[in-house]
Parts: sequence; structure tokens; C-alpha cells
Amino acid sequence: YIQDDLKMDRVRNLVTDKLLSWIKTIDDTLLSGPMKCWLLNHGVLSRLSLFLMVHDFSCSSISTWHKAIHRKYKSWMGMAHSMEGSVLYSTSEYFGFQFKDLRHFSLRLRVVQALVLKYSKDDTIRKLAIEAMREEESDTKFEKKKFVTFNKKELPKNTDQIFVVSRENKYLGSLPVSTIIVSEPTMN
Repeated sequence: YIQDDLKMDRVRNLVTDKLLSWIKTIDDTLLSGPMKCWLLNHGVLSRLSLFLMVHDFSCSSISTWHKAIHRKYKSWMGMAHSMEGSVLYSTSEYFGFQFKDLRHFSLRLRVVQALVLKYSKDDTIRKLAIEAMREEESDTKFEKKKFVTFNKKELPKNTDQIFVVSRENKYLGSLPVSTIIVSEPTMN
């Protein structure tokens, strides 16, 4: 889709409507929940990948679409609303279902897009892509540095131990987390 004023609002709405119609079509079938998840994971996200490659959608749009997809995954897999949803995206090595997380999937597609432009046969496009990648890389380095320094400042002390108190809220001592993890349990 191309919008005549070069904005993204109508294109985003068209893609949203398309995604929701694909989800509704799958939902209206008589297939089992896991089969519906498979269709959404492999069929719908493959179709959506073209839009993600061509258009530069905002993170909030992608997050909104991810939430709609995530709700359907949980519903079709029979998961409770309060249940942790990361099992949907974990690998089978960690007993997950290996579904595609749209947020991560879109980032990988942006890398593919950048590489396609970087190795384009058109010299002008190739030079523009390389310059854009340099600018983005410098912005990313700044953000990472800012994030690391922010985290170093905000990290509270004593995060590697648990404080033990009595029922009367009197301090009894502290227990390092590393001791809890590597020691055999004992009863005193």
C-alpha cells in the first residue's frame, strides 16, 4: 500500500484490518486450537512479513498487532489469562511452542531489509543504505551506553541476598542467593 500524503496512518489501518480479518478467518474454522496457532504462526505472519519489509511501521503499531496475536495464541492453546505467555515463544529445548514473537520477527525483517538495500545493484540506493546503517549504528551505541549507565546508577544494593526476619519482624540475618541455589535443603 502507498498513501498519497506519504504518511502511515491509513496504511497502518489497512494492514490492521487485514491482520484482524485473517485472524477472524482462522478463528471461524473448525480446526483445533493448536492447528489455528500453526496457521497464524506460519501463514499469517508470512503474509504480514511483506508489509513489515516494505513499510516502516512504528513500534507501537507492531506492539498492538502483537497483543492481538498473543491473545489468540493463548486462547487457542487453552492458556489462562493470568498465565505467563513466554512459553509460547520459547524454544522446544525449554519446553516452549516456538511461535514467532511479532516484535522480534519485525526486527529481523528490518535487518533483512537493510541488507537487501546495502547489497543493491543500484549505487545510489546502496550508498543511502550504508549511510543510514551508520547513523542507526551510532544512535544504537548511544542508546546502549545510556541504558548501561542508567542501570548502573539505579541498581539497589544487596540484590544478591535474602533477608530473614522473624514473625515479629525482627532481623535474623541474611542468606546469599548463591547459597540457596547450590546448597542442599536442610531442616533445622
